[in-house]
Amino acid sequence: MPRDELSTTPPISMPDKPGCSRDRSAVEKHHWFKALLVFGIAVLGGLLLYRLPVFSTTENAIQPPLVERVMVQRYELKNQSGRVQKNLYFRVYGAVERTDTSRLLTIASSREYHQQTDRFGNQLLTFHIEQIPPYGSVIIENKTRLAIQSGKKAEAERPEILESSLRAAPLIESDDPRIVKLARSFQQANATQRAEAIYQWIVEHIQVSDYQPQPLGAAKTLQMRQGDCTEFAHLFTAMARAANLPARVVAGYRHEGRALMRTDDLHNWAEVYLGGRWRIADAHARNFLQDETGYMAIQRLDMRGTGVLKAHQRYKVSNTAIQVRQF
Repeated sequence: MPRDELSTTPPISMPDKPGCSRDRSAVEKHHWFKALLVFGIAVLGGLLLYRLPVFSTTENAIQPPLVERVMVQRYELKNQSGRVQKNLYFRVYGAVERTDTSRLLTIASSREYHQQTDRFGNQLLTFHIEQIPPYGSVIIENKTRLAIQSGKKAEAERPEILESSLRAAPLIESDDPRIVKLARSFQQANATQRAEAIYQWIVEHIQVSDYQPQPLGAAKTLQMRQGDCTEFAHLFTAMARAANLPARVVAGYRHEGRALMRTDDLHNWAEVYLGGRWRIADAHARNFLQDETGYMAIQRLDMRGTGVLKAHQRYKVSNTAIQVRQF
């Protein structure tokens, strides 16, 4: 078709869309209504966002799952004499009230007990036994429930505990010249790296020996270059303190999948204060800051012996005629 004919073709009339008005004032009103609607939705959305909680990557981050562990301690108190033994007291440590990886839930016992908590958070259980007949025995069974959670936010430690965890003490001879010289040879500026260097030195230079009935202490362990778990814990703690790292010795059990704890399951390890938390440094078991949920603490050792029980003393009976056996 010629171009001039296209220009003279009358416009095609299209039907209006449903609901649309061809009136200009109506169209303007429709635009104002849409603008007000969008503004109202934006305001409502802002209010909702303001009321909703803000999820932070620190405070509200998903916490590691809790694991409940059960620890059973069973003791036999046997009268070794031919006479009735009366008015006896048996004292034993239960689980530590709270650590940076565990929390005590309950302690259920086969007998009534009185519970005390010392300044280290240790739970001392005292049992009163009216009498034990000649050559007879009494069985005490404690069942402890613990909530274990690795990586949870730790509570700030009290300054007096940190201060005491830097001082020399019996068996923790952090002021021994040989220990001081060795500890100061680790020049890492980062505290964690310095602690790991101490741990690694002990792993490489101290040999694991059979059980030692009497603890040797850190200085003697360094001299002999061998020891059991107690000696490893003493030496790490002394070297860490000499390197200005708060450290302490802890007694308890390593969880091997069993609830019933026997004497052979008793274990000592060291803890070092890093990044605002007490972390496990167990050179004997080759564990540095790992597997923290596998440990159940029953006593933070007071090496100065100011408690009812002495350091490394797990239980005590008031009568020498009574023999105690954990089984």
